[in-house]
Amino acid sequence: MIFDDMTRQGNRLFRYRSFLPFLIVPLAAYYFYGFISAANFESADIVVQHIGLGISLLGLALRGFTVGFTPANTSGRNTTEQKADELNTTGVYSMVRHPLYTANYIVFAGFLLPFQSLSFFLIATLAFFVYYERIAAAEEVFLEGKFGERYRSWAAKTPAFFPNPLLWKAPARGFSWRKVLRREPPGWVLVVSYFALFELMDDVVFEHEPLTAWLVREPDWAIFLALGLTLYAVSKILRKRTTLLNVS
Repeated sequence: MIFDDMTRQGNRLFRYRSFLPFLIVPLAAYYFYGFISAANFESADIVVQHIGLGISLLGLALRGFTVGFTPANTSGRNTTEQKADELNTTGVYSMVRHPLYTANYIVFAGFLLPFQSLSFFLIATLAFFVYYERIAAAEEVFLEGKFGERYRSWAAKTPAFFPNPLLWKAPARGFSWRKVLRREPPGWVLVVSYFALFELMDDVVFEHEPLTAWLVREPDWAIFLALGLTLYAVSKILRKRTTLLNVS
């Protein structure tokens, strides 16, 4: 059956679910070459890149908001097996069944915007949903098997990927900054690195602007990247060498 095939594929893809952007790198390189070859207005490029950055930050904010209200051993970055000690049905999960994948797409859409190519945006979006649809199907089979009728009742009224604000229910627990700071810094670094490197590749590598001149002209990208890397390093040290970010 088709759904069974999708579930099996989803179980195989589950451990690699963070690597979709890398699968489209060759296609992205092709469209990036088209972008830098076109006669674009610098001011328009900057505006589009900042809009893309804003969209990706919105996706990160949704991830953080989702993660901060969830209990331990749910909604994790685990890559070896499905985990769910509890069924999340409040907070963002009251509006959408897969809020982290929705957030991931928002981040991903922000990544696509600077290319200024509708065809690339549509192709990459299709690839995203084909990829994550299978992972979501595998997760839902796991959750249905573990929580039974309770899961089916919640899933029947809750959209899979597109949130319905009318279904909102307040989170069942308080917000945990520790959990967010423990789990989310890699995503923050990915976003700031992506947009800083996109701009650097455009100006320094292809337009041959000296790196020092670029840093003087656009110091915000370097500062943004430095802050992201610093936050990641601090969170990693706290996670590995202290108990400050431990969550129960």
